[in-house]
This record gives sequence, C-alpha cells and structure tokens, in this order.
Amino acid sequence: MAVVEHICDDIAVMYPGQIVERAPRRSFFARPLHPYSVALMSAVPPVSGGRRRAAHRIKLTLERQLRAADLVVINKVDSVTKDELARVRQWVSSVAGRLPQYETSQSRLPRMLREGMSLPATFKAGGCADASCTHEDHADHDRAAHDHGELFDTWSCQPGQVFDADMLRAWLRDTPTGLLRLKGVLRTGEATWSEIQFAGRHGALRKADAPAEGAAVVAIGLRGRLPLSALEAVFAASA
Repeated sequence: MAVVEHICDDIAVMYPGQIVERAPRRSFFARPLHPYSVALMSAVPPVSGGRRRAAHRIKLTLERQLRAADLVVINKVDSVTKDELARVRQWVSSVAGRLPQYETSQSRLPRMLREGMSLPATFKAGGCADASCTHEDHADHDRAAHDHGELFDTWSCQPGQVFDADMLRAWLRDTPTGLLRLKGVLRTGEATWSEIQFAGRHGALRKADAPAEGAAVVAIGLRGRLPLSALEAVFAASA
C-alpha cells in the first residue's frame, strides 16, 4: 500500500471482480468508505522506523518490479526538472539494464504498447507491418524503418528460408539492444512451423500451424533505436 500511495493519483478498489470504491489518493488514504477498503487498510502492518524505512521498502518493491518488467514506463515527465528526470533515467537503467524505457505524461500509452501487435491478415510485398496503419505510401517500406506517429520504427520481412529452432532460442536469450517487440511465424523444418515472440526481455518459440500467407516477421522499437542491421542479419539474410 505504501507503493500505491506513493505513485498513484487515483485508486480503485475491487471486490470481488467489481469496483466498489474509487477516489483520489489523498481522500482514499484519509478516509476509505467501503467496508472492504477499510478492512484492506486495517490489514496493512504499521511501518516501524518512520519515513526512511518506508522509503526503503518502496525502493525494494520498485526494484523487484523493474527486474521482472518487459517495458519501463516513466510517467509525469512534464512535472519534473531535466535534472530530476535524468536521475530517474539513470536509476532505472542501473536496475533494469537495457530494458526499453518509454516516457509519457498523464499515463498516456500508445495502443501498440498497451495491446501489443499482431501480424496483418494479408502481408503484401511493400506493405506495412502494422495492421492499423493508414499510410498510403509504402514504397521501400518492407525491410525498412517506418515512423508511426513519430514514436516507433517498424521493420518487417517475409523470410523464405528454413530456420534452426535452437538458433532462434539462443537469439531470443540475447536479443540486440533496442528491440521492443517482435512477432512472427517461421518455417523451422520441412513440414514444421513455429511462432516466435519477444517483448521487453522475454521471448518464446512455440509450434504453430502453417500460415496461409507464408512466413512473416514484424518488429518494433522506439524511434531511432530499432536494430535494423541485426534483424536483417538473422531473418532476412536469405529471404
């Protein structure tokens, strides 16, 4: 609850599966109204040692969350100074390593980050990898970076070769810096297909049915950080 009080503006309490109370942070912690909210607050053990110990517990909790995260969202960047934001970036990087960071204000997140991405139903040569894209000019788009709202670079290809599954798993364990998400369906044997997915720091390779449109790979990264050469070397070298 200390973390909730520290980072949230508004709080919603659910019981069971329904929101039973919603209130601004200060109002909620000053006077919770619903019986379950009262019981929830009363179950929080008192923190001995004062504010310093509470701050330490918050720090440990945030560090655990950062080490398990696939993406770091730094919110309210418009309410701090440049020096304060630089310190936050440095601390996040020291804990989360090369994990991608996305900065925003008022908790705004692009749909691609909230919901992930999907392979388009029809993957035409020169077509956009983002199924939601409405751009009309896609010349030289395949195997090239593409700007969506000045936030992301997108890369895509339709590889024709057969991939070694063990090689793909090894690549997923050590992906190049700058890759935010990747999804695709690849041939991993003469009659075998696999779905490849990567997000943040976690990747998976699973058996899949043969796709009607053939093999395809889509990748996104924050603008200017997508490792195009590394993606080309693995997925498009023999496409």
